[in-house]
Amino acid sequence: MTHPFKLQISPGVLILVSFLFVITTGYFLLQLPMMRLVDCSWIDLWFTAASATCVTGLSVLPITTFTFLGKCVLLGLIQVGGLGLMTLSFSVLSLFLNFGIADRLVASKILDFEYWGRIKNFLTIIVSVTLIAELLGSIALYPIMLKKYPPVDAFFNALFYSVSAFCNAGISPEGKGIFPYAHNYKFMGIIGLLVFAGSTGFFVWQDLALLVKRFIKKPIFRRTVPTFSLHTKVVFMASFGLIAFSFLLYWFFEWNNSFKGFSMADKLANCLFNAVSLRSAGFSTIDYIKAALPVRFVVIFLMLIGGNPVSTASGIKTTTFVLLVATIIATVKSRSDVEIFNRTIPSEQVYKALVILGLSIAWLLSTFFVLIVTDGAFFDTFSLFFEHVSAFSTGGLSVGIVAQISPWGKCVLILNMIVGRVGILTLLLALARNHARRNYKYPEERVLIG
Repeated sequence: MTHPFKLQISPGVLILVSFLFVITTGYFLLQLPMMRLVDCSWIDLWFTAASATCVTGLSVLPITTFTFLGKCVLLGLIQVGGLGLMTLSFSVLSLFLNFGIADRLVASKILDFEYWGRIKNFLTIIVSVTLIAELLGSIALYPIMLKKYPPVDAFFNALFYSVSAFCNAGISPEGKGIFPYAHNYKFMGIIGLLVFAGSTGFFVWQDLALLVKRFIKKPIFRRTVPTFSLHTKVVFMASFGLIAFSFLLYWFFEWNNSFKGFSMADKLANCLFNAVSLRSAGFSTIDYIKAALPVRFVVIFLMLIGGNPVSTASGIKTTTFVLLVATIIATVKSRSDVEIFNRTIPSEQVYKALVILGLSIAWLLSTFFVLIVTDGAFFDTFSLFFEHVSAFSTGGLSVGIVAQISPWGKCVLILNMIVGRVGILTLLLALARNHARRNYKYPEERVLIG
């Protein structure tokens, strides 16, 4: 069967346009009177739609502003944004449209997906993992919600929390955040597992599914310990390493600050929960207005790292961070190759990691300059930068000033959320023209560095 027509736009443009379309649709839906209990400014509704779609969690309007239908719209925006429009767009369109070779090459560069022919299987993994995780999360949270709400409300809140946690959105349906659950181990455990599952990345889940399938098919006497791919190893190493570091950070600085008066078990549980959630989810039992200054300072960098590639999280990604560290180590040891777990990393990926970091820093500094111009006279620089990075990384943590930022400042944060969620390298690929490959190379010559 031949496809009726060929896709004429680049995958990068498709990603950007998809996000803008969903945000715009969400904005117009939230403008309807039936969606709100009070009148809201246009910029606050734009911000809310962008925050939900980009699964950021920064809030300028309390959730109680919206009716049940309004909350359903927000839930839909979170679900679409959390699945990752970059993956969803390619996957769905690949069922109907004929991607050319050039389009597939660009898509593979964006997703680092080498086998485009497996996209339908990959789509199955994404949808299956998402629906199963959110369903199980809703079932587990329902008894907790049932203690506070009637059955229908309890089910909706459980579903909302489950989707918001798995999609790393950090938006609570109750309007009080999750501070009331700081002593509820079951609630924090379920939300923490959903956050971790969503930020792990669908490539990792695909890898795990393939390993389990191969393990089951083998005869019992030939079964061995499964071997993970390099990507999965890096993801787990970075994720658990950063969680351990974050746990120690809260242990040292918030033990007798935010968690003062808590029991020993409560302190340990909250340290672990916030360590899992802080880089991408936005759920927190810590009031960062009162958090220790060293914690707020380090959290900025942890949010910038974010979650894992092709997941419901954003940031520069943990694999980019690991590649940068590995590159530094290789340079210090005067090695020409970057190696991780006895594997050599292609130079193309090393360059890509450096470009992502450089572009992210350049973007943050240039847009922060605009934010200082618009709001620097009203807020301290550190608090503004915290909100700024939180928007770009879609981390969602706040020091409580985002609702008071000026309309122009909110526009900067909205742009930050979109660029952070789409990915700055993907954005450049969307806007850049395709250049012909050169068949020549200039002579080498060194310059002084350092």
